[in-house]
Amino acid sequence: MKIRGQRIEVGEIEAALTAIDVVGSATVIAHGAGVETRLVAYVTPENGCAVDELDPTALRARLVDTLPAHLVPSALVVLPELPITANGKLDRAALPVPEAADHAGREPQTPAELSVARAFRSALDLDDTVTVGVDSDFFALGGHSLSATRVLTRLNAEHEVSLSLRSIFETPTVGTLAAALDGACRVAHRPRVGDAVRPDPLPASYGQQSLWMIEQLTGVDAQYNVPTVLRLRGQVDADALAAAVADLVRRHEALRTLLIPADTVTESDAAVYQRIVEPAAVAGQLDVTVAECTDPVQARGRVDEFGRRPFRLDTDLPLRALILRTAADECVLVLSVHHAAIDDWSFPTVMSDLSAAYRARRAGHTPEWDVPAVQYADYAVWQRELLGSADDPDSVRAEQSAYWARVLDEAPVSSSIALDRPRPTAPSFHGAQVRG
Repeated sequence: MKIRGQRIEVGEIEAALTAIDVVGSATVIAHGAGVETRLVAYVTPENGCAVDELDPTALRARLVDTLPAHLVPSALVVLPELPITANGKLDRAALPVPEAADHAGREPQTPAELSVARAFRSALDLDDTVTVGVDSDFFALGGHSLSATRVLTRLNAEHEVSLSLRSIFETPTVGTLAAALDGACRVAHRPRVGDAVRPDPLPASYGQQSLWMIEQLTGVDAQYNVPTVLRLRGQVDADALAAAVADLVRRHEALRTLLIPADTVTESDAAVYQRIVEPAAVAGQLDVTVAECTDPVQARGRVDEFGRRPFRLDTDLPLRALILRTAADECVLVLSVHHAAIDDWSFPTVMSDLSAAYRARRAGHTPEWDVPAVQYADYAVWQRELLGSADDPDSVRAEQSAYWARVLDEAPVSSSIALDRPRPTAPSFHGAQVRG
């Protein structure tokens, strides 16, 4: 399975759990949908061990030693035994859904406790009906590895420390994480995103540069397209929706950024630069198609074909839209965005802004929103300033490059696992689902 864009091998997690001496058996499943999907592990005690000898927090901390953070389950449920069907298979439907803990303890009081509680609320979008006390466990409240990253990013920036993601797995409550925060050493001041003046030409981020380099190596294809298909019921105003898509692209520079190769490249220069299309020029370059197709088979074909159309990163805006009216009271909206301009974290913002723009256009005016204080281009400048030059052996970039060169020095070029069919000469990037 894949969660938030990362491949999850549940067998690896289950093996790590059963390797713990007090765990007899384990199974791992996914709860939730979309970016809020989280891993839940169900474990039983080893023979001779009591259920109360298995502490979920301690087990999760043990997993941090052996698994990457995104493979550590957000919740662990201890059961006397796993439910089994009449056929002797695991009864997934009988597995209990983990409940949010109601033991919050006293209210946060110290500055660190208050800061951690605010970070929990923000990352998990908790309303005032949810009590967050010093004993509230981040993962019991619904946290996962992505939201944990948001918490640590916020706390590190606010307090100028450098807590690792491991910290929140080992000290997941407000009180224990606040204690870790108080005990953390302050780090040298880092520049803030948006403080630096944008250079001209504007360098791409390393993420953008890597996607551009993949395009140069493999050619223009759709492997990094991120298509989203929405079925809209009711009286949809296609013209207002098309205008809202354009409003969205004008608002976010990343959605109107072209990646242009540098004329001459040295080791310390960027290989590719950003060219941000001016808002006034968006209408002439944005691809928004409004069409009608009432045949379900043909409509599905058009949607699939639209989602597979490749982007040229140096000439095409990285977002295009298809508004397909399939019935008098139904439309299908297809948003195809290149991964250079969107990811799971930014997707909710894009959809929220599109909804706001559509409501404004339906009301007969342009959306009234503040100009974003920071755009993706500001992050790209900050990233290069923070990581430094490859020519500087003391830079973060040189240090990280040397580390990964050592780690991957003996990595195999391809997997040694036996295949059940010949490897194709070129990957198709077509996917499928297998349900057990």
